[in-house]
Amino acid sequence: MKNRFFIKLCVLLLISTALFAQKPKAVKEEYISFHWKKPKKTVYIPFDLYSNLVIIPLVINGSDTLKFILDTGVGTTILSDPAVAKKLELKSVRKIRVNGVGMGEPISANIVIDVRLGIGEAQANRQSIIFLDTDVLDLSSFVGTKIHGIIGADLFTNLVVTMDYLNRKIELRYPSNYRYKPSKGIKFPITILDNKPYIHGVNLTNKRSTTSDLLLLDSGAGHAFSIEGQTGDTTKFHLSEYQFQLGKGLNGIILGHLGRIKQVGLGPWKWKDVVSSFPDSLSYQVKQMQGVSPVSGSIGGEFLRRFKLTFHYLDNYVVFKPIASRLNRPFEEGLSGLTLVAIAPEFKRFKVESVQDGSPADDVDFRAGDEIWMVNNRKATEYRLDELNRLLQTKVGDKVMFLVKRGTEIHLKEITLKRLF
Repeated sequence: MKNRFFIKLCVLLLISTALFAQKPKAVKEEYISFHWKKPKKTVYIPFDLYSNLVIIPLVINGSDTLKFILDTGVGTTILSDPAVAKKLELKSVRKIRVNGVGMGEPISANIVIDVRLGIGEAQANRQSIIFLDTDVLDLSSFVGTKIHGIIGADLFTNLVVTMDYLNRKIELRYPSNYRYKPSKGIKFPITILDNKPYIHGVNLTNKRSTTSDLLLLDSGAGHAFSIEGQTGDTTKFHLSEYQFQLGKGLNGIILGHLGRIKQVGLGPWKWKDVVSSFPDSLSYQVKQMQGVSPVSGSIGGEFLRRFKLTFHYLDNYVVFKPIASRLNRPFEEGLSGLTLVAIAPEFKRFKVESVQDGSPADDVDFRAGDEIWMVNNRKATEYRLDELNRLLQTKVGDKVMFLVKRGTEIHLKEITLKRLF
């Protein structure tokens, strides 16, 4: 199956964001929020795309360039690599326990204040971030490249941010330099809650009815859609028979089902038979903000990458401009039953993290811990992790040949991709 380890990765931090993030305010406070010194209207930041996740370069207190996930689903910048915190001699002003999604217990983290962040020509001063005591997220293994942390609202709050998935660049503008016009795409209202953007009016059609839902726009999630509170409800959705390992959150593994939404509608666009995650309540304990109802789930990178997106938090809207070549690509998921991870430090070797019961991989006796040596007569080292994941969800009926190392044994395995739900 496709690597799904960013379903709502860090959305539900139970920390008062007042400690970290500024409320929306005028750009006149540029010395604190992100700004640039040269007189230009737009700053461009190139990014890499791994497993539907946007990876941008970031510098902390003049450090070497680090790799951070750009995640609209987090309200606080998180440094997940404790080795970087140690090297930079970051001083914790307060210990905290961080609660998020997953089956485990809250994790230990630290608040750091008065930090300087740099992204290309943009810089922010006097920022507050948190860093983890241990790298419990292991983001690098599941993304397939070295990852040092996650940044979200600190970049979006006071700027107009465009995510150009086609050309793989971020465009930063001051609100005074951005004017919406229809040629830029279709504008939709959003609500900023806990420094995260929620979009109105996404129409989800299930077996019984159509609802207009409030969904988190979550660029830090690899899935297309995640629907909360519907696990096991086969009267509404066509769900997988078996549980899947949907992802990994701050507090551990997220379990649930995969399924399909009969139709999704957004403005003039409609998609049929859309794959969605349906997390179990024990793995995904919903901690919604008071007075917010109903928040039905989230929209992730597998859907968002079909558009050029412009976020304007201060004026409460987002602009969707479709990418014609991607807009109507089919949504596929779970065709192999394999979850793969990359092996540090080069991340050019891959092993099996888990095998889905009843899947094509299960049928030919793949096992957790198997190392992938060759895929379709190519060395595994010639692939990126996300390329392997794409290969394993391309088309029902495709055959994929593997050479696998298990201990001292070598095995040749062929799987035929099929839908599991």
